[in-house]
Amino acid sequence: MFRDLAKEDVIAVINFIRSLCWVTGLLIATAANSQDSEPQALDNVTLQLRWVPQAQFIGYYVADTLGFYEQEGVSVSIVPGGPGVNPVESLSDGSVDVAVEWLSSALGSRELGHSPVNIAQIFQRSSLMIICKKERGIKSTEDLINKTISVWSGSSSLGLTRWLTSLERQYGRDARTIKVKQQEEIMISWAEQSTDCISATSYNEYWQLLNAGLPLDEARIFRLDNFESNLLEDGLYVDQERLKDPQFIDVVTRFTRASLSGWEYAVERPAEALEILLQRFPHLDRLHQRRMTAEIIRLIDSSSQPLGRLAVEQFDEHAVFLGYDTDLSDAKNNSVKGAWSHSIWRMLDNYEHSPLSDEVLYRLEKVLNLPLFYILDLLGTLAFGMAGFARASERQYDIWGAIVLTSLPAVGGGTLRDVIVGGDRHPAFVFSDPNYLYIVAIIVIVGTIWDRLAPSGRPLINTNSSLFLAIDTVGLAAFSIIGAKVAILSQLDWFWIPILSAITCAGGGVMMDVISGREPRTFRGVMYEEIAILGGMFLLALLYLAQYASNVELFIQAAIIQAFLLVYALRVVSVKMEWTAPKLGARLTAQ
Repeated sequence: MFRDLAKEDVIAVINFIRSLCWVTGLLIATAANSQDSEPQALDNVTLQLRWVPQAQFIGYYVADTLGFYEQEGVSVSIVPGGPGVNPVESLSDGSVDVAVEWLSSALGSRELGHSPVNIAQIFQRSSLMIICKKERGIKSTEDLINKTISVWSGSSSLGLTRWLTSLERQYGRDARTIKVKQQEEIMISWAEQSTDCISATSYNEYWQLLNAGLPLDEARIFRLDNFESNLLEDGLYVDQERLKDPQFIDVVTRFTRASLSGWEYAVERPAEALEILLQRFPHLDRLHQRRMTAEIIRLIDSSSQPLGRLAVEQFDEHAVFLGYDTDLSDAKNNSVKGAWSHSIWRMLDNYEHSPLSDEVLYRLEKVLNLPLFYILDLLGTLAFGMAGFARASERQYDIWGAIVLTSLPAVGGGTLRDVIVGGDRHPAFVFSDPNYLYIVAIIVIVGTIWDRLAPSGRPLINTNSSLFLAIDTVGLAAFSIIGAKVAILSQLDWFWIPILSAITCAGGGVMMDVISGREPRTFRGVMYEEIAILGGMFLLALLYLAQYASNVELFIQAAIIQAFLLVYALRVVSVKMEWTAPKLGARLTAQ
């Protein structure tokens, strides 16, 4: 029947079908777009503040008001704190997801069976201060002895009481010579005749006193962060058990990222941030909140640490100051063990991160600064220096030549390494620690006397070749680890680890060979730099594994010992077995 249709009818049918397909496709696309445009459900997060709404928490209000939380897919309920509110208890009973708390309070609560974990540190400086009545004859911290000081009740006072106790130890007085009493409302405590000093924060109570008309010339103020007591205050905490939930980690990571964005905005635009806070809470006093905002920005102090990062070394210093043992190998130290985590911090894409965690870097430096490893380093310097002096004696150089040739293998490799790395390695280690140069001087003096008085005329290092090999190998092992350490702590690319290990071990010896006109033996197949490189790479591999250890410091100690023994064993075996490295052109020569 289609044969009976006119050409125009066929075209009309085709156009109808085409239009129908186009409309159908449009409807499908519209439906898909409408589904895509539907708002996705936000993940709920409840944040418990440490105190009532004020500029102390301005970053969170900025993040909420400007939509930073919504952009990260979270809906945040900010719960005010106040008298009788314990943020850690709120974490433990599950009524909130994240809490703002001081580290001293968090550690104290862990002793009571709670498990708060620091995931981000907002304040890097302490706001705590002691304000004293000048007419009581208080001019220095020593004058606080035998005075009465009012301190807040609860775990918040722990930092202040520990500081006062440290003053008692410093001045050799009896432990009860500073009387501590409970502090009431700030003006009431100040007015009490029996009170010599009160405790305060630099962003709140201090300004309350000034606003009430207290002249500054009537008070003597002691800020804790001026006395090497920089206690960590406002940080973000979660319950330890919840960090085992991957979904919770994802939500809290997005919350933390948005919160830090809010704090960054407040630091960069404090006036705008203040307006956001006052629009939300119009009853707040503008002048007081403006002063508080300025002081909070000072306390954040991101000049030494990225905003939100908890420095492991600062945590240890804080914990030790508060009287906690930071030896994580002791199972009894549950208050410190697990009290912080970088698992959230390392998932943030706002900041650059080292392949190795901050804890591994800190523990590595701490272990390698132990006296035992320093002694091994000096023994290696002694062995390398003796080899240099033997070369000078063999060539019959004068004293100046002996000093130069002794110095090059002893400290030349490490100095060259530090010059290459730059940054914190300037000036080179040899300029900051004179003990290395003392060893060089001792070698030259003793070696010269030996050359003059020894009847055999044999060089000093040849009197006991086995002993010298042992000491030299100790130096090789220590220097290879030090070279790797410098590359790791300087956060250089991984390929610098073998380079700096080799330079530290053999760089000075090569320079000595060049100056004395001898072809470097290590270029002729002697296994030396190769062993140093293996030691450095082996240590790096173990440090990667250390990030997953339950006791990072103990694991790192074991890793350093293993790397040391590996280098030592390979060196001794290579000498005994006369191993040599493959040589270029060796196959052609054999033919």
